[in-house]
Amino acid sequence: MTVIRPASISGPPHERHPVTCPSEPAQPAGAPLRRSLALALRDLRRTRSLRLEDVAARLGIAPSTLSRIETGQAPIRVSYVTIMLDIYGINDTEERAELIRLAAQSQHQPWWHDYDNLLTPGTGHYLDLEYAATTIRTYTARLIPDLLQTPAYAAAAIAAARPCLRTDDITRLLALHTTRRELHARTRTTLHAIIDPAAITTPITSPHIMQTQIHCLAATAATPRVTLQITRPAPPLTSPPFTLLTFTDNPDRPGISCCPAPAGHLVINRKNTTYTDTRAIFDTLTRTALTPAASLAVLTELANQ
Repeated sequence: MTVIRPASISGPPHERHPVTCPSEPAQPAGAPLRRSLALALRDLRRTRSLRLEDVAARLGIAPSTLSRIETGQAPIRVSYVTIMLDIYGINDTEERAELIRLAAQSQHQPWWHDYDNLLTPGTGHYLDLEYAATTIRTYTARLIPDLLQTPAYAAAAIAAARPCLRTDDITRLLALHTTRRELHARTRTTLHAIIDPAAITTPITSPHIMQTQIHCLAATAATPRVTLQITRPAPPLTSPPFTLLTFTDNPDRPGISCCPAPAGHLVINRKNTTYTDTRAIFDTLTRTALTPAASLAVLTELANQ
């Protein structure tokens, strides 16, 4: 078995394709390492046809806890990893040492720790969840989704959402934004974004930056792991922006819903009923929005104007 070591991020903010241009630098701690470990442990259990419930019982934890460990949503103790390797019959000294090392390093400060004093409530937790997700579904009304924003557009969006920030603070948050996009580029996460037309027709910054942003959207819409749709002028329902995160290969299993609040705050809701209700809204928007092909045609036309 090969354990994937996530590379870390370095370098200044710059215009970069948000999905297909990963970089290769210092190893990030926290969620990225936790996800690599989680995927490796899940693959070991599945290849041995062991049930989640049976392994959880051997560990003395609830199956739901083990599920959160295997999807990277929860930290994992080194002692748990040692027991799991025994259960899975991993006797190779080097392989065991590598997985135990990942478990130890995943306990370190999260990759966003250096920016913690600038993050609004809920944001750090959300960033960990976003990295662990297998699927991200998001609907935005007036802004381009975060993971699809160019750095220049992101700077304008940060300033508009939090006008009290100093220029130096915006620069630091922009560095976090760039790291976040590059980390996402190296995951297997799929992104389905539905955008209201106002996000691309109502400028929040200069025409040049908006034009560059639209070019980036058009390029991104043609990539395999991104589905991009634009709502029709008169959608069948109205909804505030939201994001849905799922953490398993089963796209219908409930996940987590997240909604933005004033001043950049985030509300994270784990209730299955809330997720199900919000997923129904997303599915309705998906059915009634322009198709991905039609949306790409709209973006291409705008980009060429």
